[in-house]
Amino acid sequence: MSAPLFSLDAVDAGYERAQVLFGVSMAVAEGEVVALMGRNGMGKTTTINTLFGLIPCRAGRRLIDGRDMTDASPHAIARRGLGLVPEGRQIFPRLDVRENLIATARSGAGPWTLARVYALFPRLQERAANMGNQLSGGEQQMLAIGRALMTNPRLLVLDEATEGLAPLIRAEIWAAITHLKAEGLAILIIDKNLDALLNICDRHVVMERGHIRWQGATAALRADRRLAEDHLEIAAAPPSQERG
Repeated sequence: MSAPLFSLDAVDAGYERAQVLFGVSMAVAEGEVVALMGRNGMGKTTTINTLFGLIPCRAGRRLIDGRDMTDASPHAIARRGLGLVPEGRQIFPRLDVRENLIATARSGAGPWTLARVYALFPRLQERAANMGNQLSGGEQQMLAIGRALMTNPRLLVLDEATEGLAPLIRAEIWAAITHLKAEGLAILIIDKNLDALLNICDRHVVMERGHIRWQGATAALRADRRLAEDHLEIAAAPPSQERG
């Protein structure tokens, strides 16, 4: 792995009196796609929130480009080039698609523009005048990804990339992520679809009860199905209850 774009170094973190992360160390390098994996409640979203400074580090360090950002604000961390697609999407329901995309855009900061987002997700251009709460779940996820790209990130983080989406929409999301990988964007993904993650990711980080239990390359995880059975929610994505 080349020099890390971001890393957590022996980080403890949690909420009020509850400690959730215990000595977590992980990293993503420039151009690398990494899966953060584990069953529900094992600390994956807490790890993301700690990375973005939404939860303070109780011990250890948060580094970006080798620079210590342990005590930095979420705003300062985001400005270092981190873009988040949060669990639950969290789009603005009373803004239309175009307004959602430009609301947090970083003008002149990089290659992502409205035109490029619309090219990646043509459905968003078709729905540009629709309010966020008028979109299907799949369209909202496309919008959340597009909004994160409009910040022109160096690292794109997706928390539950395709959860609850219909199969055709999931395929569109994975195709978009594959395209972003081909362009060299660093990506950190949480998702339950092991087969999709094995197809797209360079490395995998497996969490259990707030600890990193295993880290390694895709080939190693493919070769060790018992590891997947013991620590992961394996799914050939479950039938959707939500229409795209």
